[in-house]
Amino acid sequence: MNYLRHLDAKFKPRCTELARFTPTLLLVLMLSGLSGCASDGQLKSYSKTLDLAQLQAGQALKMGTAADHASKLEWWQSFNDPQLNQLMAMLGENAPSIQIAQARLDRAMSMTDLSRADRQIDVTATGSMTADRYPDHYTYPDTYAGKTGSSGSILGSMRWHLDLWGKWKALEDSARFNTHAAGLQMDDARIILESAIASSYVQWHAAEQQLQNQRQQRNILQRLIEIEQQKRRAGLTEHSRVIQVQLNLTALDAQLPLTLHQIQRQKHAIAALLGQTPAFSAHLTPPQLKLQADIANVSTLPLAWVGRRPDVAAGRQMVLAHERATDAARTSFYPDVDLTAMVGLQSLGLDHLLKAGSRSMVIGPALNLPLFEQNRLRARLRGEIADYDLAVAQYNQSLINAIQNVVDDLDQVQTATQQRQIVRSSLQHSQQLHRIKTQLIHKGLATQQAGLTAELNQMDRAAALIQADQSVALAQIALTRSLGGQWAFSNNRIKVKQHD
Repeated sequence: MNYLRHLDAKFKPRCTELARFTPTLLLVLMLSGLSGCASDGQLKSYSKTLDLAQLQAGQALKMGTAADHASKLEWWQSFNDPQLNQLMAMLGENAPSIQIAQARLDRAMSMTDLSRADRQIDVTATGSMTADRYPDHYTYPDTYAGKTGSSGSILGSMRWHLDLWGKWKALEDSARFNTHAAGLQMDDARIILESAIASSYVQWHAAEQQLQNQRQQRNILQRLIEIEQQKRRAGLTEHSRVIQVQLNLTALDAQLPLTLHQIQRQKHAIAALLGQTPAFSAHLTPPQLKLQADIANVSTLPLAWVGRRPDVAAGRQMVLAHERATDAARTSFYPDVDLTAMVGLQSLGLDHLLKAGSRSMVIGPALNLPLFEQNRLRARLRGEIADYDLAVAQYNQSLINAIQNVVDDLDQVQTATQQRQIVRSSLQHSQQLHRIKTQLIHKGLATQQAGLTAELNQMDRAAALIQADQSVALAQIALTRSLGGQWAFSNNRIKVKQHD
């Protein structure tokens, strides 16, 4: 300990003299640092996001009022199928796309927490104890050379970022906007998955109906073959007539395996979307969709719905995130000031560690001046500006694409609806013809063959209506996807989603 007292007596006058000039020295350093800091070269972005209200979206989309706001709906309930509702309820369990989106959201939330922690006071505590042997041939005097000793410390330290230029606030804002974007991307992933499951379910339903229709047609064709064969044996018709009906039956038999394959394919697709193996589909029962529920005649939609699409809204949040990241990069050209402090006990010799004379305290600012980092900081700022420009371009593109999708899908709904009306009218005419043929058969004015032919024609029109119903339902689902999950049709059986 005598050695330490010797050092203290030697340097104490110099420390006292240095302390006298410390405030002046710090002031000079800060002023010279501010004057010598790197310049951002007035780098800035000229990119601008599109204003939804200023876009000319045509007659299909118009700006509305606050009353046009629509809640998130469980729109698939409009099809009134309990099994479909159960499948939709399983989305959050094993669906890979939802799990991927959730992982991205969790990561974004962790980055937000980290950036928020950077703005808080960082307090740490440390403690150490060591046993020492002082070397024979070093700076220690003969009193200590070759002897043993000990040392210890119990210290608490504090560091606080003084956010003089708003750097840490900008970084926190950027992380928060990224988290919002990740949450919206998760919503978009769910909407995409809901639409894909509903589309596969509708196609499965149509395939089941087509299978029943084809089997009924097959029975009719078999009866027609029997009649033609009887007439052939009686010499009342040519053999070519029998062959023609047999060819029709062969063509129908070729369609049956394709329809069965379509059924299995859609069932397996639903299982995969839910994160299940094909074996899961074995427990599913044929759909019981109500595709002919009352459908509103939709011709105009609120343009604001496009802006609320999760993918479009996520793009907007990404723009804000990169804007704040650019602000943070710009503040890097200014001094970074931290307030640091340390207090505790330090001693050479553990027997003195807890004594009053072992108290230690340090407090003061830590100044980081970017004096010779101009090129690096400018390069970083240019990179952040480029990321911002990219985010703006992607947002603008997503907005234009969203408007195009809505307009095209709305047109498809209207076209499919018109086609279904035509097909339904054709089916009604064929049904009327079949009734007339049946009445004529009862009166003995028409043959059974004519009645079967009329029934076969009716089944052809029924198959066309099945396809038309499927086209309308798929167009509705596509429009709902384009509107970000907003259901523009009948809401009689639809429930509002409950969010925690």
